[in-house]
Amino acid sequence: MLEENKSDSDGDQAVHYAIMAKNFNAAELLLRLFRSHEYNLLHFLVVQNRLELAQSVHEWKKDLIKELDPDGRNALHLAAEYAGKEMCKWLMQEAVFDVNVKSKSGETALHFALKAEKTDIAGGLVWSGADLKVKLGVDNLLHYCIKLKKLRSVKFVHEHDGELIKEKGQEGQVAIQIAAQFADREIFEWLNSILKKSIAASGAKSPLLSLSPEPAVLLFELTVRNATLAATFQIHPKSFSSNHKCCPDCLLRNFEREQIEIPFLFVIQNSLQHY
Repeated sequence: MLEENKSDSDGDQAVHYAIMAKNFNAAELLLRLFRSHEYNLLHFLVVQNRLELAQSVHEWKKDLIKELDPDGRNALHLAAEYAGKEMCKWLMQEAVFDVNVKSKSGETALHFALKAEKTDIAGGLVWSGADLKVKLGVDNLLHYCIKLKKLRSVKFVHEHDGELIKEKGQEGQVAIQIAAQFADREIFEWLNSILKKSIAASGAKSPLLSLSPEPAVLLFELTVRNATLAATFQIHPKSFSSNHKCCPDCLLRNFEREQIEIPFLFVIQNSLQHY
């Protein structure tokens, strides 16, 4: 006998068997007793990406598709993060979803898709009218993806809106500064490569000189995870902070003679100081 909260060799549980038998009331009871109080039966199947069973449940009780979970997420929000493109397409055919509606956290379906790096779903949402200029607090979509360390999503957002890289987020920081604080080396270096191309095309000298209001002294608070991150900026010595007495004399002389192309980095209490 199959236990209520155990899976068979195909991953099916008692709740799935009840749905396949069209015993939907029993399925709802099993879900409440053994699985989760957070999802209704349709949401449960959306999260598991069980399209055929979700369609069967929808035929039984069509109002489930309109419900929100305790976090204010609708079925499309859940599908964007957890399911596949076909599930999202079906949901949008069955109900009129505002693709820009926000959950309690302030996230849209586009946020959830990018969080999961499902750029195929994100592309469909953009085609359906998802707003690439949406903000989560002070963060634009690019900042959001940078903080989550989702390189594929960072590239997707930049490809669809190249102006977001210049926008300021928390504490007036632009994307490259946010990456230095929150992201990993791969994202940081990719963003810097994009900025270098832009600077080469525009004739500016430095990403920071072009985009930062205070290029002379930049303090990036870093966690232990990225305290050894190596910057690749080329900052002209004239942007060099006058407060450099603690720098080793030999490094300072080499930097001022432009024999060092990148700013040297000092890690102090998990912080990265650019002098």
